[in-house]
Amino acid sequence: MADFTPETQLLPISPLATLGDYERFVALNWVHPFGSNEAHVHFRGKLYEEERELSAALRSGNTTDIVHEIGDLLWCSLATPANEGLGIGNLSEAPLHASLDELDRYSLEAQIEWTPRVLLGFIPFEEGVTVAEVEQRIHDMDIESTTSVLHMLIHTIGKSSARYRTLYDPVHGHNLMHTNRLLVAIPQTVFLLSRIAQQHAGSNLGEVMEANKGKLFDRVKSGELVTSSPK
Repeated sequence: MADFTPETQLLPISPLATLGDYERFVALNWVHPFGSNEAHVHFRGKLYEEERELSAALRSGNTTDIVHEIGDLLWCSLATPANEGLGIGNLSEAPLHASLDELDRYSLEAQIEWTPRVLLGFIPFEEGVTVAEVEQRIHDMDIESTTSVLHMLIHTIGKSSARYRTLYDPVHGHNLMHTNRLLVAIPQTVFLLSRIAQQHAGSNLGEVMEANKGKLFDRVKSGELVTSSPK
């Protein structure tokens, strides 16, 4: 049986219009004290678990499962770095602060470099495949390339969040390399999840967020616990 974590009553919130609204919804319903090591361990573990589940949903082609898993992974992708003090407000990319419709449009239409050089140390692609080829595969909706980049980004968030926390120096502050990796990986993950929602599920981030919010409220109303400990 899963080891369930404590959960507070979900607090009401107005309709989610921006990514920042979703981040605040996440923060209202924290399973462990904000900034704590317990929260870090929980969300880092859930981050990896939800990435595996989304990749499995993509391979199955079940659009309902894809929407469900995007919402869960987006939750953990925002919560893990936010627990270390790196929230949406720390990110400079304008689309992240725009309406969800504008964010979705940017994710689908912009020329995004999906494998930025600052993250190359985490790339799990097969030998001999160039960055340009991987980016073209994602544009062509190749599932294996998409899940490979997703894996790279999620593990960057998880590993760099851990090192951001443990390598903190009271004199020099946070480790610059891991700060930079997080500042790249967080928006890249949001853009990729938006594209996955649109290309592979016929949905969008607004629908994903509202579906996730509704799912959590339904669990609370029925007496269920919202989240289990990472597997």
